[in-house]
Amino acid sequence: MSRIRDPIDSIIAGLGKKPDASEQAANRAVIELKKAWVAERMAPTVLPYAGDTLETVMSQIRGLIEFVEEKSLLLHEGDITSSGQDGENIKLQLLVVETELERAKFVARGYLRARLAKIDQSAIYWSTQTPLDTPLSPKEQEYLQRRLIIKEKLYDSSFLLSLHSDLQNLNDTDGAVSMVDEPDLDKPVAIKVTKPGLDPVVCGNDTVLLEHGGLYMLRYSAIAGLPVDIV
Repeated sequence: MSRIRDPIDSIIAGLGKKPDASEQAANRAVIELKKAWVAERMAPTVLPYAGDTLETVMSQIRGLIEFVEEKSLLLHEGDITSSGQDGENIKLQLLVVETELERAKFVARGYLRARLAKIDQSAIYWSTQTPLDTPLSPKEQEYLQRRLIIKEKLYDSSFLLSLHSDLQNLNDTDGAVSMVDEPDLDKPVAIKVTKPGLDPVVCGNDTVLLEHGGLYMLRYSAIAGLPVDIV
């Protein structure tokens, strides 16, 4: 069965240009980052940072921006007649490239925002993780520390300083209700098994056999760290 081609690939091929190896790698990176984005949205905790994939996508974005600026400058300066055949080809190329640029930017923004949303939700919890245990990138750790400083100053000026000293601790875990909001690792997630030969997993009182290619809904704590796709 022939592979269904991406519409953008088809348009580029129609212009007589086939994606080279670097472009194919960049396209694969966008697909991988989109999968990481979906997994990040579905998982209850922050997942390991897909830094290499994100950097590949960002490099592609920078290259696409340079291409758009260069071709737009040619049209603007009149080096190529916009109404001629060359001008029409450039306009079509710009349309394709700008579409691809927006797609890559959308995926990158979505991935980062999904991570920041979970960092915001459990900021104090993530601030207690050691550098070896944290899945946050250095930039995300810097963001977290700045956020906590701003939040502490706001709470102090608003109401905390007017309370008894025993009630001013934002990371208090004593008593019936903890002040630290931790990720719910028992939240169910949908997964697809991408590798054969995985060991059975224990989920509550049940033991689940993970078949290659199978789809399952299981607690995140039961499948954390396994080579499966969260979908």
